[in-house]
Amino acid sequence: MNVHADLKMSATSISPEEVADALFAGIAADQFLILPHPEVADQAALHITDPERWPSDINRMRRSTLP
Repeated sequence: MNVHADLKMSATSISPEEVADALFAGIAADQFLILPHPEVADQAALHITDPERWPSDINRMRRSTLP
């Protein structure tokens, strides 16, 4: 069973092509950390500044994507 097959795209989701474009642009710019979506950068900053919040965020995300 593929658990990822039923994941839903949100209104702010980006396409696989946009992720690939961001990846290749980051590689070309010799970036250490490539974050293809602005929300990912926001989440990364929150996890660094508030590491205790990370597990609850992951659990909430998993609950929202499970059938």
